[in-house]
Amino acid sequence: FVGTGLAILPFVGLALTSLGGLSGSTAWLITSTVGLVLYGLAAVRLQSQLVSYLTIAFVLSLAMSAVSTLSLGIVWYFIVVIGVSVICNSIHFLRPSLLPKIFWQPVEQTGILTTPIALLASLVMGSQMDIFMYEVLFGVATAHYLVVWLEKRSVVYELVIRTLAHITLLIVAFDFVGGYSTPQQQIAFNIAWVSLASLQIIYSLLRASSQPQKRIESLGIVIGMGLIAWNMPMWLVVENSSRGVALDLTLIGLAALGATL
Repeated sequence: FVGTGLAILPFVGLALTSLGGLSGSTAWLITSTVGLVLYGLAAVRLQSQLVSYLTIAFVLSLAMSAVSTLSLGIVWYFIVVIGVSVICNSIHFLRPSLLPKIFWQPVEQTGILTTPIALLASLVMGSQMDIFMYEVLFGVATAHYLVVWLEKRSVVYELVIRTLAHITLLIVAFDFVGGYSTPQQQIAFNIAWVSLASLQIIYSLLRASSQPQKRIESLGIVIGMGLIAWNMPMWLVVENSSRGVALDLTLIGLAALGATL
């Protein structure tokens, strides 16, 4: 009986639109709000793991319906989805007692699926997003995986954080210098590129002293050196490019020396 009622609930939203005369965004918001309350109560009373996952789905639906109701840009759908993941993982990490135990696993796993999907979807919608939107989106995604790493202390999540943070800072640098059209912009962005790669190498060199981390950080050093080598052709569009290439070769040499030592 309860399952039948819960299954019918989403169709109420369709009825509100087709028969009640409400706009789609308003009907979506009302249905998401009512669904969150009813599915949450059912999950607690029935102690059903399936219903608890559906409750989290209504949490995401409520957040996205709010974006639709406010007529915000498409980037806010992605930001809100990742923001919900940050909040869920933060609650699970800081105050798990605030949630019934039936919700612990769904809340913990929400961001594992939603954040990568949101990032991939944002890349597909690239023509509708500007550089600032990507700064915010990748910054929020980095914050989410930072919370997950604090909770799990996993090497995998640490690598994800480093990758997302690196991409975020590159996007910020590209926006800060104003593009890549003038020689001054090209030089500034190239310096930012090799600086971030060098920081990754330094971090890996420091972490490589720990025996369990040695293989992973050795790979990190190689990737960092590869990023610097990738920067060499980028100097060719700049006047006196030999200085930039010499800088890259010097940094690669120093990284190799540090790895050897």
